[in-house]
Amino acid sequence: MTIGAGAVSVSGANTGDQTSVSGNAGTATALQNARTIGGVSFDGTANIVPTTITVADTADTTCWVGLWTDATGDLLPKSDGGLTYNASTAALTATTFVGALTGNASGSAATVTSATQSAITTCANLVTIGTITSGGLGTGAVIAKPTMTLGSDADGDIYYRASNVLTRLAKGTAGQVLAMNSGATAPSWTVTALTSAIATPLSGQLAQATASLAVNTTATVYTFNIIAAISVVKCTTYWSASAVNGTYDVVVYSEDGQSQLISYTTGTITGAQIDTVSITPVFLNPGRYYALIVPNSTASNTVRTWDTYANLDTGVPTGEAVWGGTLTVTASTPPATIDPTAIVAAADLAFLLRFDT
Repeated sequence: MTIGAGAVSVSGANTGDQTSVSGNAGTATALQNARTIGGVSFDGTANIVPTTITVADTADTTCWVGLWTDATGDLLPKSDGGLTYNASTAALTATTFVGALTGNASGSAATVTSATQSAITTCANLVTIGTITSGGLGTGAVIAKPTMTLGSDADGDIYYRASNVLTRLAKGTAGQVLAMNSGATAPSWTVTALTSAIATPLSGQLAQATASLAVNTTATVYTFNIIAAISVVKCTTYWSASAVNGTYDVVVYSEDGQSQLISYTTGTITGAQIDTVSITPVFLNPGRYYALIVPNSTASNTVRTWDTYANLDTGVPTGEAVWGGTLTVTASTPPATIDPTAIVAAADLAFLLRFDT
């Protein structure tokens, strides 16, 4: 034993009787009391591999996922910025996913690369389908504003089925109507059935009369039939005399009087003459219409009319449409609509009106 100032040094073996010795040992082969690390007891005599790690739940919005570079072995955990987890929403985010997906998925996919998707049952708000070379859309599918390209497409074209293929029929021209071709295999455009027609009153007979049209607040109106379709491009009226030269407004209404189909102003009527006016083409289907004429300003002329049956024109049941007579209008202004039940019945006022294509 060596005793010096401020320190005591002991060398050699410590044997025999002694009291307790405290302090740090220079070397030791084992811990006095073993400790548990990661579920494995450690006393310092050998290496251990922890089997468990105590962790706590988290609600962090950005968490890093633990990764290992091999499936087994003594490895250190790592992380990658391309794979994160939001603990508050349970959302896993990665740059890409590879492999089969089972169960439900939400969100948007940039592309679906597999050749066949047999189990997609609902696809709402699909923006682009692409080219469908076979198959079809199921019953109840609604396509909003689809576009088609089958050649030199233009507004007004018609598409129809031909040998299981969608086929385009280019739009027709003014005056043409859609009809079946001579082989009854496909639609085609053709001219209308009529090239000219006379507005024949329901109560008229093949004889002429005349009527003076001189009051610009009284319109003459009557109903007539068209027996076949016609595209009207010219309208003609017939006159026998003139007291005051002037023009007249002529209007053709739908059967219920609620739509103006043809509206034009005659040339100046100066006496016995035939007045023909070209108009923008108007297509009239077979059916019943009303024709109306009213003087402009002080025009006073005699128009040729049908010799109509007075008892048919005047013997109208209450509340029913009148076939011919007069209507009170604003001076020189044809009304936008007419009420056929408001016509004041009168005979021999159905003015001769011809239509031509």
